[in-house]
Amino acid sequence: MTSIAAVLSAFIVIIIVWAFLSRLRLARRVDRMTAFTGKIAAGDFGSRIASGGGDELGILAENLNLMSEQLKKNVDALSKEKVVLTAVLKGMAEGVMMTDAKGQVGLVNPAFLRTFGIREEDALGRPLVEVIRNEGLLNLYKSAHERKDYTSGEIETGFPEPMYFIAGCVPLIIEDNFSGIVIVLHDVTRMFHLERVRRDFVANVTHELKTPISAIQGFAETLMDGAINDKEKAARFIGIIESNAQRLSRLVEDLMTLSRIELGEVRLTVRPVSVKDVAAEAAALLEPKIKEKGIKLLFEFPGDMPPVLADRDRLYQIILNVLDNAVKYTPRGESVTIAGAGRLAGRAEKSGGIVEVSITDTGPGIPQEMLPRLGERFFRVDPARSRELGGTGLGLAIVKHLVRLHGGSFNIESPVSLSNNSSLPAGSRGTKVTLSFKSSL
Repeated sequence: MTSIAAVLSAFIVIIIVWAFLSRLRLARRVDRMTAFTGKIAAGDFGSRIASGGGDELGILAENLNLMSEQLKKNVDALSKEKVVLTAVLKGMAEGVMMTDAKGQVGLVNPAFLRTFGIREEDALGRPLVEVIRNEGLLNLYKSAHERKDYTSGEIETGFPEPMYFIAGCVPLIIEDNFSGIVIVLHDVTRMFHLERVRRDFVANVTHELKTPISAIQGFAETLMDGAINDKEKAARFIGIIESNAQRLSRLVEDLMTLSRIELGEVRLTVRPVSVKDVAAEAAALLEPKIKEKGIKLLFEFPGDMPPVLADRDRLYQIILNVLDNAVKYTPRGESVTIAGAGRLAGRAEKSGGIVEVSITDTGPGIPQEMLPRLGERFFRVDPARSRELGGTGLGLAIVKHLVRLHGGSFNIESPVSLSNNSSLPAGSRGTKVTLSFKSSL
């Protein structure tokens, strides 16, 4: 009996020790799994845990390893998608902003920040109504938030200058839950300006055509009603009809020239050309007008002034247009000067292969605020006087386009405004048009 008791005691001790060791081994495996899951939670997907056998804990360990690998793949894929999304948002011309369900900004791209002149750190995490002060955009956002439906409309911003956008507010609905709104801004400023230019152009053309057509129609009807029998009146009326017909012809011809230039249909035959010779040819055509007004035409070209690279016919058209304007607006008995620009002590200044030619009149001058608009279609400083002198308002527009087609530049300066007294000395008033071309040397 004593020996049996001893065997049982030993067996119980063995069982207790085995249970203790098993518990210790199990605790260590559980601790390793706990540490492993902690690493996964911290974003460390590179480590692995030994399975330690084919029991339940071993299977759990293998599943944890598989889960870690899958999580790593998913996180890597999400990271790549985030990088791509960030790059796309940064590269987009459209402004993009996203808010959460409470209206707080969660995402914004550089284009949106530039549009409203705000910084990213001042926008993220703040309510939209505190970030954006644009009433039009806030009204669209409010409508989309209330209706939980796409809302769009036109808005205007004033920073850094007036711009026009189509704004779209798209609600984010995830599993039937409203999660926020994405705002997208499409810049339509250029389209807006082009549409305005188109409307202005149509209005201007209509206005310019209406006056001569009305004059032609009116005097033709008068002649038909019997005035044709009065030779003196008939001759005067026919002269008026002819003058307005010529004005219509000039207008149509100028419009066609501008159209061909803008459509790229004008081809230049570039070769070395003497500006002085072309200016003399243009002056010869205008000689009757110059003599009739008693204008003194001055040529100030230095002998060593190089030729320019230009199409001779187009260069002639450029100088003729500018010189014609100068003669029109120069008072009787005064002067117009054609010179090589940049002269120093009577010699041409040749800098960077550029030759400058200026045409300066002694007319009334141009207001400083109007100088930037010179060269626009149909723009006139004094519309009534321009029409009286037969101008179409397209001459300088043609000059500007042709000069740029040559790769040159076009500049207008005027020291006084139209409000100045025309009795000022000739040297202190007038307008100077400077044309720059590439030298052939």
